[in-house]
Amino acid sequence: MAIKTQQTEPQPEGPQKTQMSDNMKGFFDTRSAAVHAAHLVPHIKPNMRILDVGCGYGSITIDFANLVPKGSVLGIDASDSMVKYAEEARSAGSISNMEVRKMNAMDLHELEDESFDAVHAHQVLLHVTDPVKALREMRRVLKPGGVLASRDMASLFLYPFSDDLKLVYNMYEKLADATGTNSWGGKRTHVWAHEAGFDLEKIEHTATNWAVTTRKEVRIWAESSEEGIPKAAFEAGCATEEEYDLMRTAWKEWAMRQDSWMGVLDGLILCRK
Repeated sequence: MAIKTQQTEPQPEGPQKTQMSDNMKGFFDTRSAAVHAAHLVPHIKPNMRILDVGCGYGSITIDFANLVPKGSVLGIDASDSMVKYAEEARSAGSISNMEVRKMNAMDLHELEDESFDAVHAHQVLLHVTDPVKALREMRRVLKPGGVLASRDMASLFLYPFSDDLKLVYNMYEKLADATGTNSWGGKRTHVWAHEAGFDLEKIEHTATNWAVTTRKEVRIWAESSEEGIPKAAFEAGCATEEEYDLMRTAWKEWAMRQDSWMGVLDGLILCRK
């Protein structure tokens, strides 16, 4: 998550309290169903009921709502701020067939069995502590014949790749281990889906890539990353204050170069119940 320093109250040492970067919010606001849920869109019909798990700012959720004029979409997120942002986006767009609620992907008890035609999750499973449990819940609320689509990061590279950026990379994996989440979860979402109850022959497993290449994108990504993993790692006790400073500086230096860029490989699954 992209965050920046906020001078709301003094802290004697270590990272300051932070908030979401407006620039990074704009970056994520550009996410669309056509691009980021392209593996699901061909299967959507106008009268479907869709569940968008981890809806974030709601841009993909709104696209789904526009694709189902005779249906409805429920966007859920475990974060109060994300629910607020998504509801504001829904209201601003006067989207009448979309609802937003706070809910944890691993606990969908508020939702009835077999009540959705499609379930979607974008960059969610690598962030939860029990992705199989989350997928079981998603499968439970999916109607027979319904489709579940998920997309999660499987690999990432940075150019140039300094020693201090290697520290960030390694710290991401160390932080995931410490918090019980799943670094590079996109490598094994198909395995989790099978463990959650989907038949192997009904799981389509593919991959896609995306990149941060323009100077504006590089600057926004670096700005957010100065606080993202470094701050989380420091607060979790995975990084020292010196390492925190080194990682922040590494992102600043990466952003200043004219040849820097980032490439990401995402693992995708499309599962039929």
